[in-house]
Amino acid sequence: PDGRLLAAAHIDGVARLWDLQTRGEVASLRGHGEAKCFDKIADVHAVTFAPDGRALATAGHGSVKVWDAATWREIVSVTGDTMAFSPDGRVLATGLRDGSVTLWEVPTGRLLAWRDRNTEVPTGGLVVRDWDCEKPVCEAPLVAYSPDGGLLAIHRWAFIEVRRILRGDSGAQWAIGDLMRVFALPYRTLGLPAISLAFSDDGRQLAASAGAGGMVWDLETSEGVWQAVFPWVLVSAIALAPEGGAVATAGPVGAYLWNLPDAPTARGR
Repeated sequence: PDGRLLAAAHIDGVARLWDLQTRGEVASLRGHGEAKCFDKIADVHAVTFAPDGRALATAGHGSVKVWDAATWREIVSVTGDTMAFSPDGRVLATGLRDGSVTLWEVPTGRLLAWRDRNTEVPTGGLVVRDWDCEKPVCEAPLVAYSPDGGLLAIHRWAFIEVRRILRGDSGAQWAIGDLMRVFALPYRTLGLPAISLAFSDDGRQLAASAGAGGMVWDLETSEGVWQAVFPWVLVSAIALAPEGGAVATAGPVGAYLWNLPDAPTARGR
């Protein structure tokens, strides 16, 4: 978060960190198992820093590990394939390839809450139930916290759910609560997993990239604010500008900055 280190996941099962000033490697994190040739299940496929920069989470081989950023020693290992830290860094949300989502306490690894994939998602007067999937075919749900830590966005196949987090303060039980919002992905993205999922800094908008498209929704009205589809091009990342009014997308052909809500006026490189 302070811009000093760069963390990267790698298919060889190792997460590596570099000092951006010296350009030297400062750590190689192992422990997810060694990947064999073309074995995408065994690689380290995601890394993310805790908001305060004191810990790093890595995902691979069906586990999520949290590492101390001062010593690069493993703090805790939990089950998961995707992950997101809560804003205070005390809770880690993980998505599993069976479609379930779990909340874990950091650094103890205590299970706080769990929600399976067999939940009905109402949209447009219809009810869509998650299909049964067997490992490793099914993609793990992508997860993202709202800036205040009160909401959790969960991408499942063609829909993105927004659920309230019921916190376990004062002895109460933690829970991934009832559905607040659900957003359907455009047909051009169906069958492809969401790659990037992010809230705006004020928590009022949600952005997602999936397949060849990028989308932004207003969480208060549930209306789509912006959408773009790029033929035959993967949109691998999306982010909303901190001050609002713009969304950035990135992929193999370059990065673009789009005005909101006046897209497709854009600048690219």
